[in-house]
Amino acid sequence: MKHWKAVAVCLALLLGAVTANGASITSFTPGAGWQPWEAPDSDTTPYWDNASWDGPEYNVGNYIDATGGFSSEASAPDLNLSYWGLPGGAPDPNFFFTNPAGQSITITLFLEVAASSDVNSFGWYNADTGEMFELFSGPMDGPVTMSFTPSANWGLYLISADGEFEFFTQSSMNSADPGTQHFSVFQESSGVFWIGVEDDIGDLLELIGDYNDWLGRLQINEIPEPSSVTLIGIGGALLAAAIYRRRLGSRAL
Repeated sequence: MKHWKAVAVCLALLLGAVTANGASITSFTPGAGWQPWEAPDSDTTPYWDNASWDGPEYNVGNYIDATGGFSSEASAPDLNLSYWGLPGGAPDPNFFFTNPAGQSITITLFLEVAASSDVNSFGWYNADTGEMFELFSGPMDGPVTMSFTPSANWGLYLISADGEFEFFTQSSMNSADPGTQHFSVFQESSGVFWIGVEDDIGDLLELIGDYNDWLGRLQINEIPEPSSVTLIGIGGALLAAAIYRRRLGSRAL
């Protein structure tokens, strides 16, 4: 019986190790965090809840909860999800993701409601060095899924208007509209996010932005930590030893 208890302890430790991976959003903006919201009404609060030139009720919030112009969109998650920002609806101008356990990322592009979709480029960048890695380029009919393994600190970027505008989750890096956040992030669950991007700058096509120009889902894939592999080996060895001793005991009888 003692051997079986040891195996149970190892398995419990293993489960703890598998769920210990910690990928999250990092920001140095005071007050930034996950914020609740009600149904979108295009009143500019939160910052992404704006009128769209694509049609009535056609911003990223309408996509997330499958209302208005997105009520019949099959890819819309139809959920009320918290968004990353500041209390009162303002955006967090600078944030990035941390990936300390080195997990792979799966990202799916569902829709591009953008006049520049044929030339837009979307990818991730190393938040420590600024190096950029393209994932999606030009016109694509979603869903299209890509996988990548980023650096420990990383963000997302979108290049629009045939290279004229570069937007980053750390908006201080923007080549156009610096300091204005062009990304919206909604949390479905731990490590699962929906992304909406505005590919234009203010006072051009849309006064503030509908953040529906690039719509997709990002998932940080959980992986066992190195200690988990060790625990699997220990658990297997203990299990084999327990079975062997039981067989010996049966033969002795």
